[in-house]
Amino acid sequence: SAAPPTYSDARFLRLERALLAMPKDLREMIRWRRFDGLSSQEVAARTHRSDAAVRQQYSRAMARLTLLLHEAT
Repeated sequence: SAAPPTYSDARFLRLERALLAMPKDLREMIRWRRFDGLSSQEVAARTHRSDAAVRQQYSRAMARLTLLLHEAT
């Protein structure tokens, strides 16, 4: 069986460092939405927030991650 494709070590390390530099609530938002594939409604139920609040926080989290990744280059 073929091995799954992997990211370059440098890209993975940049992503990992950027995520660890973020506040826990923003990091969790990215994990739940991007890595766990939860909908904004599912995250809202999990965090006892409105769907609109979750979508706004996710947008802020992705903006922060993008900024951190650009600063790391």
